Amino acid sequence: MSCCSETIKVTESTPLLSDAPFNCIGQCIKVLNVNSTTFSTIRSGVNELVYLEIVLKKESDLSVVSNQCLKKLRKHFESEDINLIDDDALKHSDEYDVFTTTLHLTGMYCIKCTTAVEKLLLNDTRVKFVETFLKPTQKVVFKHESSLDLRDIKSKIEGLGFVVVGQPETNNEKLYEVKSEANAQPNKQKTIIHLNGMSCASCVNSLESIFKSTRAFDLPDTSVSVSLFPQKVVAEYYSNSIDEKTLIKKCVDAGFDVILSHTESLLAEDSSKKKVEFLVFGMTCSSCVATLENILRVDGVEDVSVNLLTKKAEIAYDTSKIGPRELLDIILDAGFEAELYKSNDSNFLKEMEEEVFRGVTRETFISLLLATPCQFILGWRFFKGAYVALFKLKSANMDVLVVLGTSSAYFYSIYTITKNVYNDSTKDGKIFFETSVFLIFFILFGRYLEALAKGKTLETITKLLTLKPDRATLINLDAEFNEVNQSEIHVDLVELGDFLKIFPGSRFPTDGIVVKGESICDESILSGESFPVSKKVGDTCFAGTVNQSGVLLIKASKVGSETALARIVKLVEDAQTSKAPIQSLVDKISRIFVPFVVTCSILTFVTWNIICNTYPEVVPSTVTQFEFCLSFAISVLVIACPCALGLAIPTAENVLAFNKLNTIKRLVGLMENQPEDVLVNVVGALGACAKSVEGRSSIRESNGITPLVNLLTGTNQALLVNVTVAVGESALDTDSMAIIDRLDGVRLLWSLLKSPNPHVQASAAWAISPCIEHAKDAGEMVRSFVGGLELIVSLLKSENVEVLASVCAAIANIARDEENLAVITDHGVVPMLAKLSNTRNDKLRKHLSEAIARCCHWGNNRVAFGTASAVAPLVKYLRSPDEEVHRSTARALHQLSMDPDNCITMHEHGVVQLLLGMVGSTDTALQEAAAGTIGNIRRLALASEKAAMA
Repeated sequence: MSCCSETIKVTESTPLLSDAPFNCIGQCIKVLNVNSTTFSTIRSGVNELVYLEIVLKKESDLSVVSNQCLKKLRKHFESEDINLIDDDALKHSDEYDVFTTTLHLTGMYCIKCTTAVEKLLLNDTRVKFVETFLKPTQKVVFKHESSLDLRDIKSKIEGLGFVVVGQPETNNEKLYEVKSEANAQPNKQKTIIHLNGMSCASCVNSLESIFKSTRAFDLPDTSVSVSLFPQKVVAEYYSNSIDEKTLIKKCVDAGFDVILSHTESLLAEDSSKKKVEFLVFGMTCSSCVATLENILRVDGVEDVSVNLLTKKAEIAYDTSKIGPRELLDIILDAGFEAELYKSNDSNFLKEMEEEVFRGVTRETFISLLLATPCQFILGWRFFKGAYVALFKLKSANMDVLVVLGTSSAYFYSIYTITKNVYNDSTKDGKIFFETSVFLIFFILFGRYLEALAKGKTLETITKLLTLKPDRATLINLDAEFNEVNQSEIHVDLVELGDFLKIFPGSRFPTDGIVVKGESICDESILSGESFPVSKKVGDTCFAGTVNQSGVLLIKASKVGSETALARIVKLVEDAQTSKAPIQSLVDKISRIFVPFVVTCSILTFVTWNIICNTYPEVVPSTVTQFEFCLSFAISVLVIACPCALGLAIPTAENVLAFNKLNTIKRLVGLMENQPEDVLVNVVGALGACAKSVEGRSSIRESNGITPLVNLLTGTNQALLVNVTVAVGESALDTDSMAIIDRLDGVRLLWSLLKSPNPHVQASAAWAISPCIEHAKDAGEMVRSFVGGLELIVSLLKSENVEVLASVCAAIANIARDEENLAVITDHGVVPMLAKLSNTRNDKLRKHLSEAIARCCHWGNNRVAFGTASAVAPLVKYLRSPDEEVHRSTARALHQLSMDPDNCITMHEHGVVQLLLGMVGSTDTALQEAAAGTIGNIRRLALASEKAAMA
């Protein structure tokens, strides 16, 4: 339609608001009847001028309408300085020239920075508009008159502390335009933007000021509000002045994250105008959104909004031209799946059925991601067990059945996915990933429960074993039963008929008969009766019970494994390892169970094949006959897998497997004529095997002790570390220790203490401890090493914590012999141990405390430790979270508390409060040591009170 136009000029003399000229435009729109007159361009010029270009229909009288508009504006503004001007003359005037300049900056990081720059520029009246950006690049865009000096502006901005990068970018353009279609009223819209990142009222005020400084919100009937709870912006504006993308950009530039936005029209809808919402499935990116919006812009569709996040397409349409069915067909023809949206629908399952790849739904893809690590990481132990069973032991155990069942379910699902991808269909076949996951979980959970039960039984055995003391006081009597001398020996060296002295508070090392003295004993560990039992000459005492009062002399009647305590321990062990009749029956069944299940699975597959050949109609159209029959065979395997839970019984599987495979014997054979790099791994494996009783016995029976001792003369550092570990573990077996001693293995270990390698030193020292504990005559053996005691004491000067801990452990065992204790005392062991007392390493604390406790048994060593300031640091050890540190420290404090000065030091550092909490411990050794220490402190306090009263 052709049209004519006229331009009205509103000058600065009109009584406008301070933010003119843009506010003037809004007033002009309000004054004039926009329904009959359309403004195609409203532009604000320089020098506070506003130009209104009036566009009219051709049949209208331009002069009449323009004069009417002129009168209305003059009346409203109460000014005669509003005139019609020649539009062509205006376009060639200087007033029409406005420049836009962009300056790129560095140093702007927040709203305060942008506000400072904007305030600086707007102070110059030649600047008409300013907008700053923080993202993606820091820049300021401002519109100004041609007379503005950009060099002066650059200097002022740099004066604020910012840096202007590069040269200004300037171009000539109209300052502001608001365009609308002919004969159409500007559409008023409402946009809601949900944000993240606002934390206080200052954020709200800053964001509101940014929006209100935008000219679009100076128009009548427009508003913008920002709320902190919830974090959102609600803006009402005219669509021809600003849009949703600009609003979002301002939020992002201000430093906030935009989560979701929504825009709706506020104009009254015509009865023929309707909206419809579709749920669209299959959109994966913004390109899909753009494609869908473009294909929906057909005749009759007035507005289209597609949201990728909510999967919704909102379409405004004219019912006289198009309907929802035609719109749905357009979406479907484009390759998407869609349906009408209902607000109360649960769309989770539909979203899970979306394709994320050709023939692969979201549900299938997630199942594959979750099942794969479960099958091959958590289930790796079953694969390894099945391999050993089939190819090493030549039998089929439950691991084989678990692997068959879970792997069948997993790989059948993989086959189904591959087929769907090839056929581009999500309907062909089923997946069974969840079957594999649940089976592995339940079987592992059953094994965890089994391990938990074994652990509790092992804990019971360990507690029983701790009740037996390590040492016994042997008494030599003359013919008249008078005491000749006494000595402390290891309890394993006590023989039938030996006379032993039992002090108050000590435990009986063996079963015996009282031959001298009277006392009361606590036998609650055997009888459960907490009331003490009196003992006199002729009464029987039992190992592990506690002598509470007098000194007793007993004659050993049962030693070693014949004591009542040892028999109780053996009963507990037998109860764990022995099999009930039902378990024996299960063992017999398990030998044929796996082959039976596999056979049933194969027969199921064959049977269903026969049925399908006879009655082809039973096979579903979505799968092949092979797949249909295979699913039944897999079901048999899967259903049989949980039987492994019922067949899980306490067995020493690893030991039995090693013995059956002769692994240890083969490892021993590999120690001859092998390169050192091979020997390192072989000896390391033997060291690991020696950690169990069965492993130590197997190494000895395989004649492995001799080659191990011979390797102690080597020079390969890694090999020496592994050899010392293997020899040390083997020394825990008495018979193996005898072989080591005969081969002079302990002397070789001692010589390794001179090694410059701290790892070899530490490993050798750790190995020496069990050798001393289980040697037949440990004291004499140690004394036979010339300079050996001086050497091991000198290692206390090491800076390696592992070396220090291992040497302290060795010294604790050496100090069991009085002569050796006297020698190391002369070599200055006390001040060296005291110097280490400030350590914070719990491992060193444990063995250092044991060494101090043992060294207190000689001469004035208790006093010497106190003089060397070792007592106060030991009290701090009781605050350690390690219970073993508590036990060894309490023993050391008990020995040190026998000196009055040490008692005073302990009391000053709060030892009583710390020990009181340990008196009720279930650890008997800790309980006794704590009670003994507190008793010594109290006795000193009572003695002091009596002395003061006297």
